[in-house]
Amino acid sequence: MKRPLGITILGVLFILGGVSALYKMAQQLSHGRVNINAAVLMIPVGIGLLRGRWSSRFWAKVWVGFFVALASAALLAYPFFSESFHVSFGREELHGPMRHMAAVALPLLLIIPGVFAWKYLRSHKIDAFFGDVSRHAAPKQKEEDRSSAS
Repeated sequence: MKRPLGITILGVLFILGGVSALYKMAQQLSHGRVNINAAVLMIPVGIGLLRGRWSSRFWAKVWVGFFVALASAALLAYPFFSESFHVSFGREELHGPMRHMAAVALPLLLIIPGVFAWKYLRSHKIDAFFGDVSRHAAPKQKEEDRSSAS
């Protein structure tokens, strides 16, 4: 089966995210600081998605779920702890209404595509690509058992 375009896009995004984390780690190392960033593990996940590996699909769902949960927590915490949030654009810290808009908009920019990515990774089309038909075979088997029992 041909790889779906959405899997290609997600795979490339995962690789780019991992490469970005790797770059930041190398940048810190060049300044004499050690910075370990688990996001470098997104590189093998992205490569696995492009190769059609089921385990990479699982880990992609874990990463997407983690980012959605983290962004949701930030969004829910903001009304209660807004004074302790520091929102910057570039090197400038935002203040006033722009700070509030950015503090709400940025998590939403992660949550909305994350929910769509999660649903896409769980779709029937993607099940077929990764060869995961077991999730949908169980209900059919139960129906066959009921009809043979009658």
